[in-house]
Amino acid sequence: MGTFDNYDRMSDDLKKRVDEGLGCGSYVLSGWAKIINELNEDIAKIDPDYKVDQIKEKLGGLRYYVKLSEDLGQTARDTRYTLIREAEDEAYETCDVCGALSKLATQSPGYIATRCEEHTEKEE
Repeated sequence: MGTFDNYDRMSDDLKKRVDEGLGCGSYVLSGWAKIINELNEDIAKIDPDYKVDQIKEKLGGLRYYVKLSEDLGQTARDTRYTLIREAEDEAYETCDVCGALSKLATQSPGYIATRCEEHTEKEE
């Protein structure tokens, strides 16, 4: 199963940040929507003007790329990196389809995803 544009599951604030970013958009399944929306809220508290460059799945994990405001201090930058790393770690334990507790699984040759037992493709 490939990824699809999950733009409709984003909060309005996150949609605005994606639209104002590089325009790469969001290409993850809906199981991670809660993680992504909460991460956006947390980063916005530190940097209200940050932009999202890209949100995607890679090697079964969440990748969240942002552009921060130029005047952001080092402490805020470090906090932002910590928040992103924590969200990415959480995604490795969350099914990208439904949001249930999960683990990395090989879906097909060359494709790894974080899936619960129900959404892991079984070999026949």
